[in-house]
Amino acid sequence: MNNKFELFLTNKNRLKKKSNYFRKVVSYVLELESLLGEKSDYKKLNYLLKEKVIKNLNKKSSFLFDQKGVVVLYSVFFSFSAINTFLCVTDAFGSLKFSSSAGSLNFKGKSKKNRFRILKLFFKELRKLKVDFLNKNPISLHLNNVGFFRRFIIRSLKKKFSIKIIKNYQSYSYNGCRKKKKFRK
Repeated sequence: MNNKFELFLTNKNRLKKKSNYFRKVVSYVLELESLLGEKSDYKKLNYLLKEKVIKNLNKKSSFLFDQKGVVVLYSVFFSFSAINTFLCVTDAFGSLKFSSSAGSLNFKGKSKKNRFRILKLFFKELRKLKVDFLNKNPISLHLNNVGFFRRFIIRSLKKKFSIKIIKNYQSYSYNGCRKKKKFRK
């Protein structure tokens, strides 16, 4: 009888240890899930946003500083394709505030490639937007395939807006210094 009673006590102790161990494991798993949720939320915003910034978005505050740096409230995208030119303005959450293209400015056919005229009209549109919501807010500038117009765009926008981040993307291939292949006759 004593042997059976002792076995029961040892099983009871084992069950207590297992239940305590299981509780610890569950608490660790929940803690990890909350950390991963915070990390994914941070990646979704893609900017340094906090509760103060979200509250101040409607108040049109100027610069909001944080320990990590300046918060960017709006993004301006210039994109050149082979046959068209695009301008988009989004807020920090990624919702579209304004978009325009060469076609929406009544350019047709080959005249869509006249980048200089189109950019001047885009800058006029951006000045109108500055009055509405871009007023003194820090912005990020994203340039896609703009080539040698990059300096012109940056110079003209720095005069009117407070640009904090500039990103340049080139997806067209560049052959470098390599000469073209000579074809044999």
